[in-house]
Amino acid sequence: MKNRILAMFMAAAVVGTTVLPGMTVDAAKQGKTTGTTYYVSTVDGNDNNDGMSEGKAFYSLDKINELTLKPGDKVLLERGSVFQNGFLHLKGDGSEEAPIVVDSYGKGNLPIIETNGQGIWYQNYRAPLGNAKHKYQGYVSSSVLLYDVEYVEIKNLEITNKAPKIETAYNAEDVMNRTGVAAVAQNEGTLNHIYLDNLYVHDVIGNVYDKHMNNGGIYFTAFQPMDASTGIAKYDDVNNIRHDYAVINRIFLEHTRELGDTLTAIAEDKSHVITGEQKCVYFAEQAQEVLKVLVRRAEAMQVPYKIYGRDFQAENIRYTCSGMLFDVVIGDNIYPDLQIPLLGEHQAKNCALALALCVDVMADLCRESNAPDIFSDTMCNQIRRQLSAIHKVFIIGS
Repeated sequence: MKNRILAMFMAAAVVGTTVLPGMTVDAAKQGKTTGTTYYVSTVDGNDNNDGMSEGKAFYSLDKINELTLKPGDKVLLERGSVFQNGFLHLKGDGSEEAPIVVDSYGKGNLPIIETNGQGIWYQNYRAPLGNAKHKYQGYVSSSVLLYDVEYVEIKNLEITNKAPKIETAYNAEDVMNRTGVAAVAQNEGTLNHIYLDNLYVHDVIGNVYDKHMNNGGIYFTAFQPMDASTGIAKYDDVNNIRHDYAVINRIFLEHTRELGDTLTAIAEDKSHVITGEQKCVYFAEQAQEVLKVLVRRAEAMQVPYKIYGRDFQAENIRYTCSGMLFDVVIGDNIYPDLQIPLLGEHQAKNCALALALCVDVMADLCRESNAPDIFSDTMCNQIRRQLSAIHKVFIIGS
């Protein structure tokens, strides 16, 4: 369990929001007022079935991708199923009264979507970004794609999107962009009610450089609309995703059209990931005016917070032929000589940010299970092993 949680937080990349395990929802019954329920199973399904009952489940997710879902529709994947090279690219909107729900049914392990670089779509911001070096268009592989859809809930799935062994080195510039869950707003104005709950997203092996592409565990983006009359593309009602912790990474003057044209305006927008339900929120190194906004929100919501440079930080950063070595200081504890195969002082700071979160999560788990102390030598060595193989840091809540 500890290995799984540590890997989940340290071995993927995302600028977005993630959630910790939540409730399980029973398979809903069909009815005219609740939409249609579709069942999919690799255990005993068949694509020649109609998919309308457990006994006549579809076999592949392709059958769902062919549908335009309607309010109240449900897509239920049987537990124990493994969808090799599968992906869900949903079409159709739910409604406020009857959202579209993707969930699991049956008993056993969560259904697994193993995309393996399939589910390819073309991402295009339709305009260069502020930094000419930042890629703004190209092909992306996503296990779950929510493109201009709203009132959708995705629950109780395990998701991976690995790279083939024959692909180039993980840190090569031409590695494919991959996502576990990608949400895109573009041509429908404000998209409402996108809920993610109890998703175990891991082993998403994407491009370590393309930070603005849909690349990482869970990634929400807004593109320039094809027709300006649809209004600015943005989201509402996605922060109700239940999460015990939140992390806000360094805030820059980016996406100013959507978020605001000052650092404080952007900070105000991003600070709403702090909902009052968190055990703690973690702030990366920030400009002073940004930090004031974030701290004010945390204190108003009565959520404890930790700040880079005060509660945790990276120190003694040095470069090697295989990456970087550095120490991470968290409170009175030091994690010395941590190594990652990436370059740049910001990467060490990102690791310190993620590790501060991991230490608290692991400490909570240890207290709950009466396990050994989080700061034991065994745990420190375990963290080193995770970091030595890391691709990117998993950032939550920005």
